[in-house]
Amino acid sequence: MRRSMRQHVRVARRVARPGVARIAILLAFGLGPAGAAAIPQSYNYHGVPLLTGGVTEEERDLMRTEVGQYNLWLAFPEQDTGNYVTGVKVSVVDDKGNAVVDTVADGPWLLARIPPGRYTVRTSDGQEQQIIASASARAMTVLRLPHQP
Repeated sequence: MRRSMRQHVRVARRVARPGVARIAILLAFGLGPAGAAAIPQSYNYHGVPLLTGGVTEEERDLMRTEVGQYNLWLAFPEQDTGNYVTGVKVSVVDDKGNAVVDTVADGPWLLARIPPGRYTVRTSDGQEQQIIASASARAMTVLRLPHQP
């Protein structure tokens, strides 16, 4: 491995979050935006860790490596075609009406680590699904959206 690659990998290993380390390694190998590989977007919504993306197969593969850190996995395909949809406005609301997630998914997948409990997942087109989040298991919800011309 070239010296500069070793430096990037060393820096990536010091990063506290494993997902960020993997992204740093991808960037070191030229697979960032200039290399045209998509990178999932990782951020927090009021302390709730989120990872959104999955537009390309490479991006979905990267997200699969991170899925163990999250207890909620949302997927957004079209009803008729099964094609993935991006830019979905989604909220995850607890039983008291508080949004623990309220965001626009940058891709067809959204991963979140929410506190255990009962929630309602809502999309901007009015769909709702009830879920139960656990600390030890992952809830996967597929929200089939109407065709977007």
